[in-house]
Amino acid sequence: MDDMNCQDASSLRSASPEVERNSATREVDDDNNAKSTGDDRGHEKPSTTNRKGRTMASSPRSNGSAASSDDNGFRLWLQAKNEQKRREERRELERQQRQAEAEEQERQKRAETQKSFEAWLEEKRKRQKQEEQQRSEREKAEKEQRDKEAEEKREQQPTFGQWLSDKRSQSARERVYAKAEEEEALQTSSRGHTPREARRAYRRWLRRKSEQERREAQEMQQRLRIANLTMRRTRRSRELASAMLAANSFRYLDYYGCR
Repeated sequence: MDDMNCQDASSLRSASPEVERNSATREVDDDNNAKSTGDDRGHEKPSTTNRKGRTMASSPRSNGSAASSDDNGFRLWLQAKNEQKRREERRELERQQRQAEAEEQERQKRAETQKSFEAWLEEKRKRQKQEEQQRSEREKAEKEQRDKEAEEKREQQPTFGQWLSDKRSQSARERVYAKAEEEEALQTSSRGHTPREARRAYRRWLRRKSEQERREAQEMQQRLRIANLTMRRTRRSRELASAMLAANSFRYLDYYGCR
């Protein structure tokens, strides 16, 4: 393509001087024709002599052939000029098409990049929302577990009222033991037992009292455990009842709220 352009340019440069020379020759011929026309009015046409001595008048055929060659050269130059102009226009059109294609590709690339970024951002937001929801549920479950353990510990620990009741029972048992011990001592002294027999009787009495206290302590623990179980079941029953009530209320709202 560049070689052809160079050849066209060189041909144009070579053709232009020739056209100029032909134009100048044509102007001179026109002037000479005009002068010869004016001289014919008062003088005869000049004649030329050939090699044999014959006189020959200047023929208008030579002037016509020169003008025809000049016209052909001008047409060739104009044709080359138009061809060069068409090539330049075609190259400019191709350049504009390539530029438009490049801009379209760049626009599509930017659109795809923006679309990919928006999809990534949406996925990231969904993942963050899911993680926050899972963390909230986990914290809620841990809090419920801690509250449950604390409540169980409180239920297992005796309350002040229970401690006061146990203390009063213990004081009453101690008074009963002291009174029984006094009565046993009086009975022993009245029967005339020896001190050895009295000590044996006292030890037997202590064993009976210890066994009695152990049984009472076991009964107290059993009653306390039963009370804790009852309270726990009561609490669970209340929670179940509240949950059922909430479910019924939501069902009521769903049934009547959508109408």
